Amino acid sequence: MNICILQNVPFEGAGTILPYFENRHSADDQQPSHQVEMIHLYREYQLPELDSIDLLIIMGGPMSVHDEDEFPYLTEVKPFVRDAIGQGKWVLGICLGAQLVAEVLGADVVPNQQKEIGWYPVTQTGSDSWLSGMLPCKFTCLHWHGDTFAIPDGAVHVARSEACENQAFVWKSRVIGLQFHLEFTPQSTQNLIDRSEHELVVAPWIQTAEEMLSDEARFLAANKLMAGILRHIESEIAFELHPQLAGDCHLIGDLGCARVLLHKNALIPWFILVPRGDYRDLDDMPVQQRNRLMAESDLFADLLREEFNATKINIGALGNMVPQLHLHVIGRREDDPCWPNPVWGNLKESVNWKESDVERLRSLIMGYL
Repeated sequence: MNICILQNVPFEGAGTILPYFENRHSADDQQPSHQVEMIHLYREYQLPELDSIDLLIIMGGPMSVHDEDEFPYLTEVKPFVRDAIGQGKWVLGICLGAQLVAEVLGADVVPNQQKEIGWYPVTQTGSDSWLSGMLPCKFTCLHWHGDTFAIPDGAVHVARSEACENQAFVWKSRVIGLQFHLEFTPQSTQNLIDRSEHELVVAPWIQTAEEMLSDEARFLAANKLMAGILRHIESEIAFELHPQLAGDCHLIGDLGCARVLLHKNALIPWFILVPRGDYRDLDDMPVQQRNRLMAESDLFADLLREEFNATKINIGALGNMVPQLHLHVIGRREDDPCWPNPVWGNLKESVNWKESDVERLRSLIMGYL
């Protein structure tokens, strides 16, 4: 996997993100699994070709997204981020990075009512997103910001704090904005304090340097959450269909949790949902992800009834020959070739879908969902 990290200032680096990827190794443990390119935007740089990266990460900084006159590189970075999103890349923005992502998605970035600097609680909004499954309902993390973003149209609002309503969002599953810092270490926090100590004034939501550095356990807990988010992104990017599923089915598209397949036998409307991730059984999935998979299967059950006049829906995580977890969602009727028996082993004939019908179903299904 190829990762590009944009660093805005020398004193606010990637924290635990860089060692996370550098310490991941291939199966033979000889070569790193990932190639990481750090782009230092505060000195001479060249942005990479988007075709060469899988994940773009934009770090924080003390400037505003509107400070293009003082920081002209922003005029180049913004279209780069916009193009990365447009090409379907995974994008993670942190603090200023999240504000840049929000702005290129059309949302406003404005001064927050007060600066938020220090360790303060963040609470989930109760959203249905994969990020919600990676975070506790309430957790304490490190903040250092004066601006805030609006939630972009089409994005899911994931978290808030008492001092700042919009703390995290997810847009189309692949684009993540985090206003807070889970990647900071005591040393990276000290680096920021050394360069920005003038901001540590007496205010309701600003802690002292001593308070911020007093408890290493808080850093370790936040870093663990960061690692969980990175693991999820890593598994999503690395996801591949089992060859038998790929050979037996037409690809329809991706939902928030699962890749959608249509079985090639057109005699019965038969969809297969394959959750993206390294799962073998349903109970391998985090509870919230499992709930999302079942919600997506409900959507297909409704579609089978409305579009295919199904009178019975068969749902099952069956298939021992394919270890990759996949969920069958099948529309049944009393006049289908196998009724009332299961389709497995009883569908003696096969009729292929016409390519034009597959395209029509693909448009119908993705529009329906």
